[in-house]
Amino acid sequence: PLYLFRERKPSIFERMNAKRENVIKWARGLLKRRKIISFRFPNSNAMWIAIKDFPIYYNAVYRDFIIDELGRRVIDYLKRVGKASTKDLLDKFKVGFSRLRLSLKILEQKQIICKSGFTETDDYEDMVIWCLTEDFVPKKLRKDLNTLDQKEALMILIGKYLKANGPTTSEEISNLTGHPKEFIEKIL
Repeated sequence: PLYLFRERKPSIFERMNAKRENVIKWARGLLKRRKIISFRFPNSNAMWIAIKDFPIYYNAVYRDFIIDELGRRVIDYLKRVGKASTKDLLDKFKVGFSRLRLSLKILEQKQIICKSGFTETDDYEDMVIWCLTEDFVPKKLRKDLNTLDQKEALMILIGKYLKANGPTTSEEISNLTGHPKEFIEKIL
């Protein structure tokens, strides 16, 4: 499911159509300066979480996923080394990319790890650098993590999403938050 919300304001004017490479460059700059946490490009739409909104997002999204053995090993490894690229993790754990990718997605969805940067491989491909979310998110924001209950945080997140993307469907909000459609409909 999609789990990052778009940071844009609704407008009657046509939105800027920037090249993907430029948006990636801008997002990397924001990530490096810790203005956003993570980013992705599903369906060519730039999506990220503004770091100041992390407590809202953390409390709102569905995180009830089971961490597998590989996921636990990744967490332990990152606790020891601080940061590691996807390539480092592949080399360390001797697993296939698909297997590692699934564990990383679950850990990222649970907000245990996050992207902290990027590096180039020997063949000039971009590789994500991962770290523990607690090492990336400022301490003050981590203190705010439990100030909202899930329903309140979800209402704020849905409001932000509707402001930027509305009108929308309960299915889209379900995809955004990871919650079942029926749960979203009860909240709405």
